Amino acid sequence: PALGVSARHYQALAEGFAAHGFDAMRVDWRATGTSDVAVGPRARDFGYTQLLDADLPAWISHAQRWRPDQPVVLLGHSLGAQLSAVYVGRHPAQVAGVVIVAAGTVHWRTWPAPWTLLAQTQLVALIATGLRYWPGHRLGFGGRQPRGLMRDWARSARTGRYPLPNGEDVGATMGDYGGPALVIRIADDDYAPESAVADLADRLTGAPQTRLVLSPADFGTDKVGHFGWPKRSAPVVAAVAQWWQACR
Repeated sequence: PALGVSARHYQALAEGFAAHGFDAMRVDWRATGTSDVAVGPRARDFGYTQLLDADLPAWISHAQRWRPDQPVVLLGHSLGAQLSAVYVGRHPAQVAGVVIVAAGTVHWRTWPAPWTLLAQTQLVALIATGLRYWPGHRLGFGGRQPRGLMRDWARSARTGRYPLPNGEDVGATMGDYGGPALVIRIADDDYAPESAVADLADRLTGAPQTRLVLSPADFGTDKVGHFGWPKRSAPVVAAVAQWWQACR
């Protein structure tokens, strides 16, 4: 899922995949949706390390136990897609494919208004540090999040890398993933502009890629944006099904 977005938001997407013969599993990041992990000034902190080293491998392991005879394909949205791309670079043999939807890097230099984005992302980190958590549920962005996660996110925006607090760049191995990748950009998505999407996709240098752009007209509406596509998911499902058939 995207930052602060519950797995419930992807129900129609999962149903669409099921109708196409896929086994679809929706998940919640810790501290989001059905997760019982607490976030607040006194709660235990976490960031990219825990999502990459605990949550993602747990989901993949569960999928493999659930359908041991089927290949696993990761589909990520926004931050979920960024972390999926990082993960497959670190563990290229664990999945058979990766799909990036409505996602690009948050590196400030790749955005249409770079200085504004840089200031906004660093302000988020400053607020999260001062309050010891990010009150996105009150400020209209990202939901209630731990300070570590928002500081990791802001550090990525500032540096263009995926550095952890210890300095390790966990995104440095994205090019080691050699499986197929599908990158879908939503044409009217202001949270994933074309240049930022390309920046993320270009890092998967070892992956045979298919890149698509879907317009609001493809979804049968005038506006889709960053968060609207999962509930009008038929074009995405069809694109993934066609891509995966070509990969087999």
